[in-house]
Amino acid sequence: MKRKFRIILVFVLALVMLLSACQPRDLPSNGDNKTSAADSVKPSAYPKSLGEIKSWKFSTEDIEGNHVDESIFSEAKLTMVNIWATWCGPCIAEIPHIGELAKNEFADMNIQVMGIISDAELGGDNEIAVDNAKYILEASGVSYLNVLFNYPDMYESLLKFVGGYPTTIFMDSQGNVVGSEILGMRSKEAFLEEAQQRLNMLND
Repeated sequence: MKRKFRIILVFVLALVMLLSACQPRDLPSNGDNKTSAADSVKPSAYPKSLGEIKSWKFSTEDIEGNHVDESIFSEAKLTMVNIWATWCGPCIAEIPHIGELAKNEFADMNIQVMGIISDAELGGDNEIAVDNAKYILEASGVSYLNVLFNYPDMYESLLKFVGGYPTTIFMDSQGNVVGSEILGMRSKEAFLEEAQQRLNMLND
């Protein structure tokens, strides 16, 4: 399985130069309890765009099964939230750059990183997606936090506004979105510039 996935990974990366972003895939809709759970939540409880997200609250697990929630934001001045998918070539290509920033420049700037794996659902039948995510992160040499996608809350409050992958946003220590979203793959230098702009916004 791992050897087969490595071959697929090499093929995907070979296509990265032709793409900068991937279109999101529709969530499965089979009339199960997930749909009824989403319908039971009042629409007014959720924002209507990424820019409207204030004091974002969520509850999920990282890829090792540890609980993660919005309290993570208080651990840094800014949190870079990178929303990606294991089938998205541009997403995979930028992960090493994000890892370098998380370990070096961002650490000095009081910025942390959290990845959201959009095709690895909390409690879902997605062992392959989780295993693929673990392999991608290990192969990329990164150690920053990556969490599973919790449906319906993380979809209704964040992911339904995502127009493609990867999408990156920055949040302050209260879980408020700072600046506009970044759609598509970026270089290390571009992310560093975007992060500095967000810090300047907080200081203005």
